[in-house]
Amino acid sequence: MAHLRVPPQADKFGKAALHVACERGFARVVDVLLAFFERYPGKERSDLLHGVARRSPLQLAARFDFLGIAKNLVAAGARVDHASACDGRTALHVAARFESVAVAQLLVDRGCDLSPRTTCGRALTPLHVSAMHGSSRVAHMLVTRGCNFHGPDRNDPPRRTMTPCDLAIACGHRRMTRNLIEEAQHVRRRRHAELQEIESAYVRKLHRVKKLNRDRLIKLRHLGVAESKCESAARKSRVSHVAQHGGAGRATSAATSEATALLSRGATPYTPKFTASSASSGRRSSTASSANSLMGGGGLAGLHPALLARS
Repeated sequence: MAHLRVPPQADKFGKAALHVACERGFARVVDVLLAFFERYPGKERSDLLHGVARRSPLQLAARFDFLGIAKNLVAAGARVDHASACDGRTALHVAARFESVAVAQLLVDRGCDLSPRTTCGRALTPLHVSAMHGSSRVAHMLVTRGCNFHGPDRNDPPRRTMTPCDLAIACGHRRMTRNLIEEAQHVRRRRHAELQEIESAYVRKLHRVKKLNRDRLIKLRHLGVAESKCESAARKSRVSHVAQHGGAGRATSAATSEATALLSRGATPYTPKFTASSASSGRRSSTASSANSLMGGGGLAGLHPALLARS
């Protein structure tokens, strides 16, 4: 069976049992056949669901508005955008031609293409077909879903010159044309209001983002100013500390270096001798002993008399 292009039990037009059941509305036969097709792999099951006839089973169900059969076919794996090999018509074209509103609504809800074009003639869309044949309800549904009723779309081929509105007027469906024009204007106003609302929401969000960025820059600027103030205060504190304590340290280090130089030249350390007989000598000895005790027991004893006199 994998080598057969035509399913078994098909007539000379390519119609199988599933085509006949969908055309006659035999829902139970359709269910039995779909359950039987489950045993085949994907490619063969797809061929059985669509067939090689002029119209697929889903298109036949759309022609006679058999909603239950159409639902079962779509649930079994039938493609809603399947186009005939002979003229490129889809199930939505057939539903628009015969005004099968329920099946058309099902196809639209399942995500079918709203503007497929036929491959023969003037490349008609389902809206053209409904406007030509006076299918006002299907045309109203398509216009409500966003199909263009007044002018050509961007993807329209150059060979098609008539719009759906022109076709409806040319075919004498003036009341339907008037209603569709009003509906198209209502859809256009609604879309314009939606676009304005989207634009205003975008502008509000943009202003909010700008305000947040501005506040962030202000905070960063204040933080930089605070850091610079802290750095300047720390620098001033270091300068004042050096000014207060740096002079005494330099004097002590200079005296120590001078004493070391004298000792290195061979100077004799001066050791004062005090007697107890003179009061002045006693005062000097007490002063020297207190100085020695303060300097760690002999800090002044080893210094030169010149340095002691200078100090």
